[in-house]
Amino acid sequence: SPSITATISGGDTLRYGRAKTWTVTFTDSTGATITPNFTWNVKSDYKITQTVTDNKIQLKCTDDKAIDATFVLQVLDNESNILSETTITIVG
Repeated sequence: SPSITATISGGDTLRYGRAKTWTVTFTDSTGATITPNFTWNVKSDYKITQTVTDNKIQLKCTDDKAIDATFVLQVLDNESNILSETTITIVG
């Protein structure tokens, strides 16, 4: 199968109490934009509200204990392999 590159954009911080959106784009080995089946995954010790729309995910954290904590935002393929991941810090 052709290799897929997944790129998550949206930065590496999430402000406490504010919603922010990340976007994933996929390209194949030729550089063409494709839309494979995928799922977003958030690995966090704190509750983060997730709203997914197509290739975008909006995240929001309202737990003040989470300030200065980090979480990992991942894009997974159908077999739960990690296509891309980024570490995000919750800032106050």
